[in-house]
Amino acid sequence: MEISGKLVKNEKEISEEIERLIQDLKNKDIDVRWRAIWTLGKLRDSRTVKALIKAFKGKDLDIREGAAKTLVRIGKPAVEPLLELLNYKNEDVRRRAIWALGEIGDMRAVDPFIQALKDKDREVRLYAAEALSNLKDPKVLESLFQALKDKDINMRRYSALSLGKIGDYRAVKPLIEALKDEDSSVKRYAIRSLGKLEDKRAVEPLIQSLKDEDQSVRVLAESVLDKIGDKRDIKPLIQTLKDKDKSVETRAAQSLGRIEDSGIDTLIQDLRDEDRVVRLRAIWELGRIEDTRAVKPLIKTLKDKDIDIRRQAAGALGRIGDERAVEPLIKALKDENSSVREIVAIALSRIGDERAVDPLIEGLKDEDPTVKVVVESALGSIGYPKIVKPSIQTLKHKDNLVETRTEQIPEKIEDIKPVNPLIQALKDKDETARRKAVETLGKTGTTLLELLMEAIKDENKDVRKGASKALVNIGESAVDPLIKALKDEHKFVRRRAAWALGEIGDKRAIEPLVQALKDEYDAVRRNAAGALGEIRDKRAVEPLIKALNDKDMHVRWTAASVLGEIGDLRALKPLVKALKDEYSDVRWTATLALGKIGDERTVDPLIKALKDDDKEVRRNAAWALGKMKDVKAIDPLIQTLKDKHPSVKAEAIEALVKIGEPAAKPLIKALKDKDNYFRLTVKQALEKINSKKS
Repeated sequence: MEISGKLVKNEKEISEEIERLIQDLKNKDIDVRWRAIWTLGKLRDSRTVKALIKAFKGKDLDIREGAAKTLVRIGKPAVEPLLELLNYKNEDVRRRAIWALGEIGDMRAVDPFIQALKDKDREVRLYAAEALSNLKDPKVLESLFQALKDKDINMRRYSALSLGKIGDYRAVKPLIEALKDEDSSVKRYAIRSLGKLEDKRAVEPLIQSLKDEDQSVRVLAESVLDKIGDKRDIKPLIQTLKDKDKSVETRAAQSLGRIEDSGIDTLIQDLRDEDRVVRLRAIWELGRIEDTRAVKPLIKTLKDKDIDIRRQAAGALGRIGDERAVEPLIKALKDENSSVREIVAIALSRIGDERAVDPLIEGLKDEDPTVKVVVESALGSIGYPKIVKPSIQTLKHKDNLVETRTEQIPEKIEDIKPVNPLIQALKDKDETARRKAVETLGKTGTTLLELLMEAIKDENKDVRKGASKALVNIGESAVDPLIKALKDEHKFVRRRAAWALGEIGDKRAIEPLVQALKDEYDAVRRNAAGALGEIRDKRAVEPLIKALNDKDMHVRWTAASVLGEIGDLRALKPLVKALKDEYSDVRWTATLALGKIGDERTVDPLIKALKDDDKEVRRNAAWALGKMKDVKAIDPLIQTLKDKHPSVKAEAIEALVKIGEPAAKPLIKALKDKDNYFRLTVKQALEKINSKKS
C-alpha cells in the first residue's frame, strides 16, 4: 500500500502513518493540514473519523471543505459523528454536515434532516431540503408539503424541486397548489416537478397556467402539457398560438404537434378560423405532422385571400408529398404573388412528379428573377433530361442567388447527352457560366478530363478551383493528367494540381509531389507538402525533413504538421530543431508533431519549450509531455502551473493527471509555496488525480 509516496508493507506501518497524519491535522501550517486531509481521503480509514470531525469544527473553511469530502469517502462510519454536527453552533458547520450526509445517502439522516427544515438559519434549511430529495424517502413528503408554504421563497422553491426528485404521486396536489404561488420561480419549479410526475390531474391546472402573466411560466406549462399529451390540451394550446411572445407561440405549435392523432381534426377545423395567426400555425403543424388527411383541406387554402396562408399551404403540401396536390400546385405556379410561386415550385420539387416538368420549364420565363432560380433548382431536383438546355441559360445569370442555386441543377443526370450543353458552356465568354459548368460537370462524374484540364488553366480562379474539385470527384483517372500539370508553366495550375492529387490520395503522385517541394513558388511547395500529408507515405519523410528548412514559414509549418501525422522516428531531431524556429506557428506545430510521435528522447527539448515566449508553444508542449507520461516532466509541469495564461495552466494540470500517482508527492510538496493562487492550482491538480484514481 502506498501512502504519501511511501510504500507501506504491513498494518503496523499503516497505523503509524495514520497516526502521523492525524498529528499533522493539528499543525499550525495550513498546507500541512491540507496535505494530511488529502492523504487521509485516499486511505478511507474509519480510524480517522474523530480527528477529521475535529478538523471539521476548525475555523479554516478550506480545511472544513476538505474534511467534509474525506468523510464522504469514508462513508457510513462517518454518519453518526456527522449527525451530531447538525446541532453545532456554527451555521456553516451545520450546512456542510448536511451536505456530507446527503452525499453519503444513509437513511439514518432522514429524521434529522426533517428537523433541520426548521433550523433558524435559512441556508441550513435549504441544504436540508436539497439533501432530503437525494434520499427520496416517502416519509419526508409531509415535511416538504409544509415547506411549500414557508415564508422564504427559496425554501418553497427547493421544496417544489425536491418533491419532483422524490417522484411520489402524493405530491401532485400540493404541487398543483404551488402553481398559485405569488412568486414565478416557485411556480416554475412546481411545473417542472409536475412534468416529472406526468400525472393527468395536472392537466387542467397547467392549462390555467397558460394564462399566467409571466412568459417563462407559460413556456414551461406548454412544455409539460406537450410531455403529458392529453387531448384536453389542444384548444388552450391553439389559443396560445396567438400569444404575443414568440417563444410561447412556438412552444405551443410544437406541443400541438406531439398530440398528433387527437389534434389533426381540430387543426383542420382551424384552417377556417377567422384569426389568420391560428390558420397559419394550423397549416404549419399539419405540414409538420405530414398526415394525408390534411391534403384536401390544404388544397382549398391555396385559394385563400391571404398571401401568407397560400404560401404556407403550398409548403405544407410539399412536406406531405401527396400526388393529389400536384395539379392544384401546378395551377398555383401562376399565383399573382411571386413569393407564393417560389414556395409552390419548391413543393413540386419535393413531390417529384414528372407532370410538373413542363409547367416548371415554363416558369423559367417568370418575370421575377428569384422565382426563376427556385424553378431552376426544382427542375434539377426532379432530374429530368429536358431541363438541361434552359439550365445553361441560367448559368450565365449574374445574380449571386442564381449562382448558388444552379449548383444543384443536373446533379442526378447520368446520361451523356444532356451534358453536351455544359461542355459548350466551358467555352462561354461569361466566366460565371464557365465556373458553374465546371462544378456541375464534376457532380455528374462524367470523364471529361481534357476539358477539365483545360478549365484548370482558366484565367478565373473560381473556374480553376471548380475544375480541380471536379477532377477530385473523377478520381484515379485524373491522376496522370494532374501529375503532368505539376510541371505546367503557370504557377496557379501547379498549385491546384498539387492540392487535387492530395485529395485523391493515389500513391503514384508521391515522387512527383516530392519534386514539387522544390517548386520556385511558395504556394505550390505548401500544397505539395500538404498533399504528401494526405497520402502519408514514408517515402516522403526525407524530402519533408528538408522542407523544414524552407525559406517560406508556411511550408515549414505544413512540413512539421505532416511529419507528425506520418510519425516516422527519422523526423525527431529535425522537429526538435524546429522548436527554435523564429516563427511561433512553426514552433507550436513542431511541439504537436513531437507529441504525436511520442518518443521519450524528445522529453528534454519539450521541457525547455514550456518556457517559450508563445503561449501556444507552451500549451502544446504541456500536452505532448502529458501524452508521454514521463516522470522527468513532473517538476517542470508543476512550475508551469504558475503560467499567466489559463489555457497553459489547464493543459499542465491535464498532463499531470495523465502522469497520475507519481505526480502526487511533488504536488503535495508544492503546497508549501507562498503563492496562494499557485497553491489553489496545485490543489486542483491533486483533486483531479485523486478523483481519477477513485
